[in-house]
Amino acid sequence: MAQHLSFLVTALLFWTAMLHRRTPGGMAALCLVVTAIVSGALGALMAYATTPWYVGYASLGMAPFGLTPAEDQQLAGLLMWVPGGLVHAGAALVLMRRLLTDAAPKARHAG
Repeated sequence: MAQHLSFLVTALLFWTAMLHRRTPGGMAALCLVVTAIVSGALGALMAYATTPWYVGYASLGMAPFGLTPAEDQQLAGLLMWVPGGLVHAGAALVLMRRLLTDAAPKARHAG
């Protein structure tokens, strides 16, 4: 329970910082791209792993939806890799678009 609560709290803190107006847009976009890369790599490693990483979980003998612990981990890795990466990358693209849109009028007036 405490582990999942810490995941939720840190995710809320991260997204609050990324979407806050005082966070520079370029820095927020960079953080989102780096997060997409890191979480995507971890998800890919989990998706391609052939044995469970969490032996304690595997030893519980749970079989959600009839999946083996390795298959459950692979599915979790796939979800973390693809949809999770798309959320971070999409948010970074929105922020970069906002930066470029805000910079365009300034560039026209400077020239």
